[in-house]
Amino acid sequence: MKNFLKTTYIIVIITIVSVVCFCDQARVAARVGNSVITIADLKAAFTANKQQLQKSYSYTEVTTKLQELIDNRLALFDARKLGLDKDPQFISQLEDFRNGRVYMTVINKLVIDKILPTKLLRSKYQHDAKEFRARHIYVPIKDQANVSQNMQLLKDLRGRVLRGEDFDTLARHFSKDSLSAGKGGDLGFIKWGDRDWGEAFYQQLFTMKQGQISRVVQGAKGVHLIKVEQIREIPQIPFAQKREELQRSFYREKGKLLDSTFYAQVARMEKYYNLQRSEEAIDSFLVYIQAAKANGINFQLEPLRFLDSLAVQKRQMPLATFKKGQYTIEDAVKTFDKISERRRPAFVKKEALQEFLQRNLPRKLFIKYGYEKGYHLTKSVRNEVAEEKNRMMISAARQKGLGEI
Repeated sequence: MKNFLKTTYIIVIITIVSVVCFCDQARVAARVGNSVITIADLKAAFTANKQQLQKSYSYTEVTTKLQELIDNRLALFDARKLGLDKDPQFISQLEDFRNGRVYMTVINKLVIDKILPTKLLRSKYQHDAKEFRARHIYVPIKDQANVSQNMQLLKDLRGRVLRGEDFDTLARHFSKDSLSAGKGGDLGFIKWGDRDWGEAFYQQLFTMKQGQISRVVQGAKGVHLIKVEQIREIPQIPFAQKREELQRSFYREKGKLLDSTFYAQVARMEKYYNLQRSEEAIDSFLVYIQAAKANGINFQLEPLRFLDSLAVQKRQMPLATFKKGQYTIEDAVKTFDKISERRRPAFVKKEALQEFLQRNLPRKLFIKYGYEKGYHLTKSVRNEVAEEKNRMMISAARQKGLGEI
């Protein structure tokens, strides 16, 4: 089976260069049967792991990545021909992925975007795209009484620099930064937020041009006079691909506000769908777990075996109901099965099961809301689902030894 489909594909390498700069992204890099791999596809492959994009790549890096794309394209052809995507388990896994993306879309729209708007994320994205080699003259502020004195000192030094005196020499003589004063105030290359100098320092630095002398800046712990020696661009992956990483960078700072906004949305969603939990069904679920244990079935380790042991009526017992839907014992068990064994809660006491439902019922409602709003049909979700489907099919083909030359 490994080779029986290979003769149906003709691979023609159109262009491989020692260095790829991605300047002509429509250009064809290879043909695999009737399918083409473009320079844009290569670029996407290099940024697929959300690492920073380099300006160029070596011959070996390009040919290795191109061969990987060719192998994947062959594996995908084989998987489609064999109908691997028709397998019920495959369909279920893909549906789980789609639900996850719909859920995250809802969370982004109702929670994260409210606290971390696109404007804020783009600002950080732009900051991450540059680093500055700078010098500074720094004087700490010990108390408010000497603020004006130190500000005036640096204003005087700024005037001397503008009149032609050497910044390096003045920094060695006047700067109180023990790490840089002996080097003429040289800070090396720094990125936004590298050091604890406060927002004002970086706001000033990132508006400056090469060779420019700053105004006197009051930072977090003192006052600075800055000179920019060099500005270096840092290649970035596209903003859309980096968005989630940018959001995570703010989670610690905005954590409490994000949590309160999330739980407020949970409350609104439960009210909107008129969520009703069934204490009777929850108690019955716990009884079923104990009965299964007496029969040698460990729910903690074998949730699906436990589910198979239940009669249909018991499996379909609703633990909670909501407008046009319900969350059954079967739903709970299948959700529980997807949790790694080490992280599964023990349903010995009712409180543990109630906490499990408190975490998972909102997800069910958010997903339902997302489908009602048509978020599963948005371009971003459809593209992500299509990419995941291809990845799963390639993986399935690999397991059967297909797609290799």
